[in-house]
Amino acid sequence: MKNTKTIVISPGNSGGGAVFDYLRSRGDFISPFQTEEFRMVADPDGLNDLYHFCFKSRSLYSTSLAIERFLEYNQRLANLRVTRHNKKIKLCKNGYEKIIQNFIKKITDFEYFAIPQFYRMRLNKFSKTKIFINEKISLSLNKSRPFKIVSTKNEDFFINQSKKLIDQIILNNLNNKKSKKNIVIDQAANILNPLESSIFFGNRKIIIVLRDPRSVYASMKKRKSFGFPGYDIKIFVKWFKKTIDHITKINSKLILKIYFEDFILHKKKNIKKIEKFLKLKNEKNISFDFEKSQKNIFKALDILTKKELNYINKELKKYFIW
Repeated sequence: MKNTKTIVISPGNSGGGAVFDYLRSRGDFISPFQTEEFRMVADPDGLNDLYHFCFKSRSLYSTSLAIERFLEYNQRLANLRVTRHNKKIKLCKNGYEKIIQNFIKKITDFEYFAIPQFYRMRLNKFSKTKIFINEKISLSLNKSRPFKIVSTKNEDFFINQSKKLIDQIILNNLNNKKSKKNIVIDQAANILNPLESSIFFGNRKIIIVLRDPRSVYASMKKRKSFGFPGYDIKIFVKWFKKTIDHITKINSKLILKIYFEDFILHKKKNIKKIEKFLKLKNEKNISFDFEKSQKNIFKALDILTKKELNYINKELKKYFIW
């Protein structure tokens, strides 16, 4: 697929969904996962982890465990259902698991079964006895040993096949209907390592969305966010400083950084900025509701306590946008 793939990422409750929804609402974009995030690449046990254990760790055992976990993760993802229009549907359409399995077959150089020490240490006495008996009665050690050792082909081949994998997944979710429109995907890369974690997307561009810390904490607190420290203001402040300070050091021609508040309040300027970055023509067919998002900008003043606002003001004032 030659389509430009735009990845929208944010460090948690930072308004990335608004920019994603804006792009999705344009006539020149299509979202293969519609309103949902697709985190397979950046999640633990996802594609980027698999890449790391295959070519950075360079251990047959680590690679083999990573492949095992990658397959387990994607089996769960293949069965993940999301709510859309009050109905439960699969995030990844039928055929997803087969695409993943074929990918592993293609990147595999050779494989065999074994029972290395680290694996034996995990087993209880019953399991060890069972393996011992199986080895005694089996004509093939390969069939009786439980741990599959996998060696993958070279790094360039892996990356090339990974790009084909992502294209296949996208096409599968679009019912294999090719489109000339740009592709937009939400949260498809690691916000702390956006360049490496996005190398599996051909023709990629990355938009990082940031937000005023008061609004970020208010959103976490209100939504009771599962993945972030919205329940403790002191932990949040440490998390925010470390996260944002790291992100601000990341610079690349492939990355555009946008602040949620600036995007909403100065939409014409930011639309031009996005169109220039993505090399898009001016698009008038946009259904995104900027006024609805504008109502969310200052809600932190109502959601947070005076004590919380004062603490954030003391610790994070240099990060304020409004």
